[in-house]
Amino acid sequence: MTTHINHLNIAVAMNVFSSRLNSVVLRISMFFLLMLLVTQVSLAQVYISPAIRCSNYGNSCVHASTITVLNYLRAPNLSRYIRNNLSGGDYHYGLNKRLLRWGLKTKATFSSSKRILDYAHINSLPAVISYHRNHSCLFLGWYVDPRSRIITHAYVLNPNNISHIETPTYSQFMQNWIRNDGEAVVIVPTRNRRKR
Repeated sequence: MTTHINHLNIAVAMNVFSSRLNSVVLRISMFFLLMLLVTQVSLAQVYISPAIRCSNYGNSCVHASTITVLNYLRAPNLSRYIRNNLSGGDYHYGLNKRLLRWGLKTKATFSSSKRILDYAHINSLPAVISYHRNHSCLFLGWYVDPRSRIITHAYVLNPNNISHIETPTYSQFMQNWIRNDGEAVVIVPTRNRRKR
């Protein structure tokens, strides 16, 4: 009888251990699955949903990039206005003047000041930048190595290919940005205009 009870206790204990082990394995699996999903979604410091990204239209890379930023900042009326009324080439200096005239607050550089990009990164804001020759893109932030705390890559959204985020190394990015005038315009949201 005692042997039977011991065997029964061992069986019960094994069942409890097995179910707890399964629970732990399930939790660990869910954790890693969640981390994988987060990594895929958060490719950049700024995540802009593909649904609100604007493709280049009529050689309007500055306007398309600006529309994407305004969609991100939840300013659909202004983004629609730009899409319906502005096309063709533009300069970042002209963009900045226009945004200020419309009453928006901006931070900008026209002389390769990395501080503006750092500001955008720290505040999770995209920056409209001169990146390729005569072409504007969006800077979405830095990748900072968690161990060394050194910037290793940048994240760039090109309006010519809005389904793909470019990840040049830090040195490649800086070289390209500076070679192409080192311009950047960040729209600073007001309190009542929350980011996505």
